[in-house]
Amino acid sequence: MFTLVPCLFAALLQEVPTPPTLEAKELPVVSGPISLEYRDPAGRSHDLGVRRHARKAPPLTRRVEARDVVVKDIMNEQSGRLAYEVTVPPRTHAHARLRGVHEAWFRMTGVNRMGQMEASLTRNLIMTGNAEAFCDNRGDKPVTVYFIVDTTEAQVLNEPFEVTFLFKPRN
Repeated sequence: MFTLVPCLFAALLQEVPTPPTLEAKELPVVSGPISLEYRDPAGRSHDLGVRRHARKAPPLTRRVEARDVVVKDIMNEQSGRLAYEVTVPPRTHAHARLRGVHEAWFRMTGVNRMGQMEASLTRNLIMTGNAEAFCDNRGDKPVTVYFIVDTTEAQVLNEPFEVTFLFKPRN
């Protein structure tokens, strides 16, 4: 029993490797999902006319390679949303998690090219303030998904955040 305790402490003290950090402006811009079919999370306010009008176009989308990486970005879009295209390899679990000063101002959703949820895409349905989404590709072919970062407040401009993308192979 007592020989096990030092081994546990040694295992806890090992450093977990941190993924490399990229600036979002360094990532290539690609065409995003065609239509997004969910409501504006900012609610109903009188000053949302420009925001709702901007949401008729697809969100600004950047391509992220399928490797563990942290993407630093800033919300500068009038529509209040951005997207990241990720091609998830076969039999791989992809996890996207947003971190920032005001994490509760954001939510994250995974969608396909048509802007719809699929069976392999899940998200945090309980409003805990944790903006994260998952893609569990159990098939034998790569799947392209779009992780949408959406703001829950009406005037979120120049708000910095970072999205951590983690990939784990499934057995």
